[in-house]
Amino acid sequence: LAFFGPAAHLWFAMIFRLVPGNGLPSLVAKTTLGQVFFGPIVTVVFFASFLWVQRSLTQAALRDKVSRDLLPTVVAGLGFWPLM
Repeated sequence: LAFFGPAAHLWFAMIFRLVPGNGLPSLVAKTTLGQVFFGPIVTVVFFASFLWVQRSLTQAALRDKVSRDLLPTVVAGLGFWPLM
């Protein structure tokens, strides 16, 4: 919460400036940018938090976790959006 709230605020402020409008093309562009850039960043922070809670956060552990789990997690997240 301490990370996501401020990060989302800054992200949406930037995205609304970069991609104005509220039609379908704007919606698709904003969603795509969020999934390609913001989603993976938040996921890496989540992975780091998870490792920290387990008291196993090191640069090597985070690198291994990201290389092993980031792509499958992002792909699973992409499966969510068609339902919306």
